[in-house]
Amino acid sequence: MVGVAALAATATCAVAAGSVTRASIRSAALTARSPSQWTHELGYRKADLHPLVISPSTGAPEIGIAIAGVEVSLVLDTGTARGFMITDHAPHLPCTVEGIVEERNADGSPRGQSEDIRVDSMEVLGARYVAVKGTRADWRRYSSAPFDGTVGLDFFLERRLTLDYGARQIAVTRGTSST
Repeated sequence: MVGVAALAATATCAVAAGSVTRASIRSAALTARSPSQWTHELGYRKADLHPLVISPSTGAPEIGIAIAGVEVSLVLDTGTARGFMITDHAPHLPCTVEGIVEERNADGSPRGQSEDIRVDSMEVLGARYVAVKGTRADWRRYSSAPFDGTVGLDFFLERRLTLDYGARQIAVTRGTSST
């Protein structure tokens, strides 16, 4: 049976300043579920379902994003909660460079430069954001295989997100967006 294994857990993450709940995990028993079963159990609608592509070069999940109307596939970076990064491997994307950042390795040695950027609009799995700040950098600083960029989990703070690697499907509720 292809599907997600749901966790029997409920947890919340709080931000220290003000203890505002920012994320929660809610799910059913740890058993394999078919895509039709878990989407129904978690309350997703057909419009909430999107393809999940696994990059052949990096093995990471990628999702389709539109930045200022230009379609691009970005790695869904579940290890970061902040922003997005575009690499020099991505197609040309209209953006405003707001500054140059000198990057450093963990030992403090110079790593190179990246650019702080802002894009006019960004569409992430059904939600639209405006005046979004991010980073543009050389992909070789982060990977041995070319990739177009990453998108962090902060685009899903007000939304429920489920990844089904076996069925190559991602489900995300509409939630709120910054328009």
